[in-house]
Formats: sequence, C-alpha cells, structure tokens
Amino acid sequence: MGINAHITVKGHPVEAAGLRAWAADHVDQIDAPTVVDEFFTALLAAGASKVEVSLIGEGDRLRIAAAATEPVSLPPRSSQEAGWRVIAGLSRTAGITADEHGLWAELDLGAKGIAGAFRYCNWCEGYASDVRLVAAVDVGSGAQQMTRSACTRHREKHGLTPLADRPL
Repeated sequence: MGINAHITVKGHPVEAAGLRAWAADHVDQIDAPTVVDEFFTALLAAGASKVEVSLIGEGDRLRIAAAATEPVSLPPRSSQEAGWRVIAGLSRTAGITADEHGLWAELDLGAKGIAGAFRYCNWCEGYASDVRLVAAVDVGSGAQQMTRSACTRHREKHGLTPLADRPL
C-alpha cells in the first residue's frame, strides 16, 4: 500500500515547524516538507484559519495537496513569485485547485531533491536553508497577509525572531 496521510492544523505561523516535521515523518522524500511549508505559507497569506494537508503516494509519485477548511481566495500565482518558483522547481507539476481554495503538487518519491528546505530570504533576495518566517502582516481590511522571511545572518543583524519561536 502507498502513502495516505492527512492532517488539519490551525492557520497560525507557529504550526509551520510541526507541519514540516509531520511531512518528513510520513514520507521519505526530501522536498516534501519544503513544498508543504510553501503551501502553508500561501494559505496563511490568504487568511486561512485552518489548513488541511494530504500526502498521497503510490509507486514513484507523491501528490501533496493543501487547502483552507473555509473558502479563501488565493491570489493568482505568478511565475515570478518566490514561493511558486520553489514549488515549480521541486515538482513534476503543480497548480491551484479548481475552486481556487487550495494548492497541489506532484513530486517524484525517488528524487534526491535539494539538500534541505530552501526558502527565500526577503533581505538577501536569495535562497538559503536557514530561512525562517519572521512576519505575517494583515494587508488592508481583508483576510490576506503579507509574509516576510529571513536567513540567520539577517535575523541576527536586524534582531528578528522567527514567528514559531515567539510565545503565543
């Protein structure tokens, strides 16, 4: 039998680390936690209060899907957006669900992938394995948020504490 794992988490940045660990525990595919994290970040930015994530694998394919438990409106994905470039680079194929409330990607289970969870640092304007989410700010009067992430060097330089490390 293949992989069939599902989890629902609160739409709160502190859940990101546990969600990445959950993905790593359920599937032996090096890029899966990174893709799950990118999906979670996108859904947080859309204002999701809860996020459902599924890992479904059979043979050499792994399908990762993430969606808000309530209707949210994901902004159109731009091929120039940092998170979408990460997902596209790690996936065979990826997209937004037909109802535009979720994201999905198909990965190779046997892929060696990149060496760790690389994310985009807003200060470096580049990718590194030590980047963490440091800010999620409401945008306007809607439920959307803008997120900012920083590498260790810039977190130390600017005194930034990762959201997952802050007390509730």
